[in-house]
Amino acid sequence: MENKRLERIVLLILLLLNLFLLVIVLGDGLARRQAENDTRQKLSALLAENGVETGPEAELIQSAPYQCGVNRDFAEEERRIEGILGRHDSEDLGGSIRFYRSDQGQISLRGTGECEMLLIGGWTSSSRSREKVAASLFRHGGIELYEDGWKAGEAPNTVDLCCCWNGYPVYNAVLHFDFTPGYLDLVSGTLVFSNLSSTDARTPMDSVTALTRFVTLMKQEGIICSRLERLTPGYLMSVTLSGESTLTPVWHIETDTFELYLNALTGERETPES
Repeated sequence: MENKRLERIVLLILLLLNLFLLVIVLGDGLARRQAENDTRQKLSALLAENGVETGPEAELIQSAPYQCGVNRDFAEEERRIEGILGRHDSEDLGGSIRFYRSDQGQISLRGTGECEMLLIGGWTSSSRSREKVAASLFRHGGIELYEDGWKAGEAPNTVDLCCCWNGYPVYNAVLHFDFTPGYLDLVSGTLVFSNLSSTDARTPMDSVTALTRFVTLMKQEGIICSRLERLTPGYLMSVTLSGESTLTPVWHIETDTFELYLNALTGERETPES
């Protein structure tokens, strides 16, 4: 009987402890949400003071990814090609250029990330939007594309999408998809390398700092806009050596009159070069 009483006491103590911890967690979560709401309101007020309203799709509280280095992994590249072309032959053309061929098409890849693809049927766009077809093709190769940021290409029947790294868009790793009626035929552009090689320990600026910097640039450069449409963290890719590149975190700020990229480490404006 004594042992059972002790067991009940221990269980009661554990239950009370768990309830106490739960209260702390809920309290922390509530405090964090309240702090975020306060910050969101202050940012909206700061923008409004400078004549900029906040659009419904503009999420003001976000964080940016860390800078990292990525490099070319030929084994992973083979797996990617397998997902797109199926069973294939490969050939090293020299100069960091590899050529892949199957009865479903052919692909050439360079040490700069540049690629050209010729596809032979099979990727119909009759029942789906072109960006969905493009994303589905690359998903077979384990390559994520940023579907939310798709744009109509300069030529008719074309779509442009950028690649992603760990879920973040890489704004200058852009692929151009060329459709003939009903089918995707040609793909060209730049892919992100597949292997993480390094991570920079510097903490990138969050959205609060990025928007504060944006307001400062508006005043300094005489930028005129009336609406913040979207604020998105992502990367810009720079190739340092053949088969190696750096992914630098940036903030993509879209307004009703223009868009710009802010380096999340320096706060300086960046110009994507694909």
